[in-house]
Amino acid sequence: MQAPSIYVGYVSDNTTIADIDAAGSENVQNFAGVVYLYPCESNDPMMAYSFVRTCSDCVSAYALWV
Repeated sequence: MQAPSIYVGYVSDNTTIADIDAAGSENVQNFAGVVYLYPCESNDPMMAYSFVRTCSDCVSAYALWV
């Protein structure tokens, strides 16, 4: 079975670990930019997204996932 066309050639034999890391780093930076638009670090209970986790926790988890 052939991979969907969107994935064909995405990772080639010439792709290096540095290339993959660079793509992941860009994704994490974009994600962090969106996450930090929300006041998730706020101590105000009416504004806090979570009382258990912070924006930094979310960005760190996303970076590990990517």
